[in-house]
Amino acid sequence: TITVLLGFMAISAINSYIENEAVRLIFDWFSLYSRYSVFSYGIFDFSAIIYYAMLSAVFVFLTVRVFKARRDN
Repeated sequence: TITVLLGFMAISAINSYIENEAVRLIFDWFSLYSRYSVFSYGIFDFSAIIYYAMLSAVFVFLTVRVFKARRDN
């Protein structure tokens, strides 16, 4: 989980060095910081809330799967 989250944070760090506009837009969509910056300005962005909720749901699902696999062994 930490590795994936650090990867998402690294995407925002390297996004400014990418010259291809299509790749930059894709990386910007996955970036944690670009979605958080909207909240830091006090703007309520519904798509960012859905992004964070879905990201949380994916990690909770994966955690449950890991615990279930450990319990079965």
